[in-house]
Amino acid sequence: MAEFSARRVVAIAAIVGALVGAAVAAGVALASTSGNNNSTASASGTSSSVTTVAVVRTNLTTSVQVGGSIGYAGSYTIAAPSGASAQEVSQAQQAVNQDQQALSADQTAETDATTADNQAIAAAQTYVNTAQSTLGADQATETQDCAGTGASTPACSQDSQKVSQDKTQLTQAQQQLATAQSTATGQQNQNQAKVASDQIKLQGDQATLALSQATAINPGTTYTALPTVGDVISQDQPVYSVSNEPVPLLYGSIPA
Repeated sequence: MAEFSARRVVAIAAIVGALVGAAVAAGVALASTSGNNNSTASASGTSSSVTTVAVVRTNLTTSVQVGGSIGYAGSYTIAAPSGASAQEVSQAQQAVNQDQQALSADQTAETDATTADNQAIAAAQTYVNTAQSTLGADQATETQDCAGTGASTPACSQDSQKVSQDKTQLTQAQQQLATAQSTATGQQNQNQAKVASDQIKLQGDQATLALSQATAINPGTTYTALPTVGDVISQDQPVYSVSNEPVPLLYGSIPA
């Protein structure tokens, strides 16, 4: 805009100069003609009318320079950037790694515990089956030895004692089986709850990591100079510096 005004002033000055020159030349010509007429009249002794033109000299006394700017004038206030730092992203990644390790360990422990419980239940079931088989055999012998007049024989008495012992062993085997089954159920529920808790914690930390990575502030960039929060930065003033290179503030709606 200033350049345009300067050109306009020069053009106007040239036009005014040309007009002034033309007016001066016309005045000189008229004055010369008037002088010749006067000489002729004097020589001839007669008078004649003389026409004169006023010459006006005009100078360019005032020039106005119009200022202007491209874009939007004003100033901007520096605010602290919000987002996750590199340290926060690293901590979130470490939490996810720890969760994955804990989940893997708990899943392995659950599998091992289930295997051990199944083996204990199988052993207790075998003990029950053996005790039932022994009891059945001894009861058959007792029935045979104690039939008829054998009820008062020593063999019948021994058979009765043996059957009583078999029943006691069977009861113990059944209790052992019930204990193994109850222990297995309790451990399974506990291990499953622990694995589920690990999975929930892992999911939460993974979400935190994803958010930290998405909101990370200029990852991989090193600022060597930053303004203080609340500073007002005007055009051409440095906003920040990267690797000791200042970055100035430029006005406009389109980035440079």
